[in-house]
Amino acid sequence: TVFCMSACRASWDLRSSRDAGVLFRTIKESFQVKKRGWLRKQGGQFKTWKSRWSILRGNMLFYFKTEGDEALQKPKGVVYIDRYEAIEDPEDGPRKNLLILKAKNGAKNDFHMQAGSEEEKLAWRNVLKEALDMTEN
Repeated sequence: TVFCMSACRASWDLRSSRDAGVLFRTIKESFQVKKRGWLRKQGGQFKTWKSRWSILRGNMLFYFKTEGDEALQKPKGVVYIDRYEAIEDPEDGPRKNLLILKAKNGAKNDFHMQAGSEEEKLAWRNVLKEALDMTEN
């Protein structure tokens, strides 16, 4: 089951951490945590890399500035997995343990993240793949 994808997007600007917090509190009873841990994510406008405490619930990847912000239910943002069609884990390149969520329809807004180890990369890849598969049904 995919939770309120179009309704949430229509009514909330989820780039706002306030609205992402409302969504996080709303779904926390409906979807169990599939994975949580530290990831580095590449920024959208400025291509800097920042460490973020990340939580996958259902088909939404929430990210927080600190691990403690999860308890405060204050995410910095949310990534909707249904906006992506595939996950890649390139073996070569300047960054190790890189994962890339590939945007649908050839859009240029792929989501780049980096795990702290090969083991963590594989674990994140597996749960993100499950979330992608969930959005296809």
